[in-house]
Amino acid sequence: MHTGTRGTAARRRKTWTIDPADPPRNPAELRLVLRDALGIDVPDRAIEAGSSAPLSYLAHTFFEGLRFGRSGREGSLEGGAGAAGDRAPADCVVWACRGGGKTFLGAVATMLDLVYKPGVQARILGGSLEQSERMQGHLRSLFERPALSGLVRRGRAAQARRRVALVNGSCAEVLAASETSVRGVRVQKVRCDEVDLFEPAIWSAVQLTTRSMPCDGPWGPEARGAVEALSTMHRPFGLMWDLTRPGRPAPVFRWGLVDVLARCGREESCEGCNLWDDCRGEAKRRTAPGHVGIADARAMKVRVDGPTWASEMLCREPARRDLVYPEFDARVHVFGEGAAPPGVSAGRPTVRWVMGIDFGFRDETALLLARVDDADVLWVEREHVARQARLEAHVAVMKRWAEELGGVRMVSWVAADPAGNAASRQTGKADCELIRGAGLRVRTRGSRVAEGVALVRARLGGGDAPARLLVHARCVRLIESLRRYHYDASDPRSREPVKGRHDHACDALRYLVLSLDCARKERVGRW
Repeated sequence: MHTGTRGTAARRRKTWTIDPADPPRNPAELRLVLRDALGIDVPDRAIEAGSSAPLSYLAHTFFEGLRFGRSGREGSLEGGAGAAGDRAPADCVVWACRGGGKTFLGAVATMLDLVYKPGVQARILGGSLEQSERMQGHLRSLFERPALSGLVRRGRAAQARRRVALVNGSCAEVLAASETSVRGVRVQKVRCDEVDLFEPAIWSAVQLTTRSMPCDGPWGPEARGAVEALSTMHRPFGLMWDLTRPGRPAPVFRWGLVDVLARCGREESCEGCNLWDDCRGEAKRRTAPGHVGIADARAMKVRVDGPTWASEMLCREPARRDLVYPEFDARVHVFGEGAAPPGVSAGRPTVRWVMGIDFGFRDETALLLARVDDADVLWVEREHVARQARLEAHVAVMKRWAEELGGVRMVSWVAADPAGNAASRQTGKADCELIRGAGLRVRTRGSRVAEGVALVRARLGGGDAPARLLVHARCVRLIESLRRYHYDASDPRSREPVKGRHDHACDALRYLVLSLDCARKERVGRW
């Protein structure tokens, strides 16, 4: 473990320098080194509620996830290290606005690793080669500064366009955005810029590239293997949504435009300012540095629509364009907590119980149980989603649900994909026939996808129309699917939703709503 000799007197020095043999020992010292030696003043306090200070990302990655105790003022990143072993996962996610400095800070993090961790190997990977080279460009510019230039190894190989190598053996290189480039890499740090633009296969390949190495310092005995994701979140069906959702182990550092605004001068008036709803005067009160000018921020806001501003500049939620169900809002359409049995949720008395199913085997089979109340509101109470299981297993779930309600007679019907009327190549029997064999009535109705989507959207409401479709919180796959079911973003004219992980539960819901809301042209009953 690092045992530097800095004490109180050293902390009070006016000027800090880059000394590879004497790394900063805590976030406060890290900020002072960057400020004094390189003129980089990184905000150490978040402005907007729920945001992270940009310095908190640099502290996390430089100190290898070591958590620091807080001291002094609330929110301070000063203080001593926590107890031994008190570490966050080495991986992390940076969700920041466009122009919020994430690419530059990724380069700063790489510079710190190269300077203070001899022999460390880092790789930079962007959503495109151009994006990768932006971070590399920042990195090269940093090492052209007088405080760092003497640390760079000389020679053509050491200073190639996509490579920076230091005399201490550490090195950073750019990777092309391809599986071939990624596979076979064995390094300590991989920083992935604009991850929301990554192909899933490339992101998957990156996960197996890192290895820890012995490297003693104030961060502990080793430089830990880590994959870092830095990006703006462009869409709810992209990779960043997956990486930032609750329950993921990697810490998320999020900041938006308000957190990086420059200080607003006294001569500026809040009255009539188009940033007021975002800033609420915080830019006048801030003491931390910011690099986005007030005039620039005002001009950018005028140029874009509200959803784009909220998504790409405030980092509050991803844009809903290209979604099949943009009206779906968990704050409006999700009810209930826990896993209480059906029939106990708040609402009007149940009129009837219904089910919807989307058949699959290699793809998922999705089954929903819902009740309709006397105001014609549809309450989805349960879901069952599984793949590579025979239909008999799904029918057993239907029967169990029905028995809990009082028997199959309590279920009015099961809405199914019309394709389920065709005989299976494996069993010679139709899927719908197997469901009827369990004593359940089946409804099927042929329609275009757009027709069913329109009916579901009508039940979601919006504007002055009330919601007539509610989903229990336990139906996590349906909720996720409604949030992420989307059209092809590359073809604005397409009205066919993209097939994949998010369509199965939505299809089961669509069949259910079609059978509930359309004129009764369905095939019903036994024959």
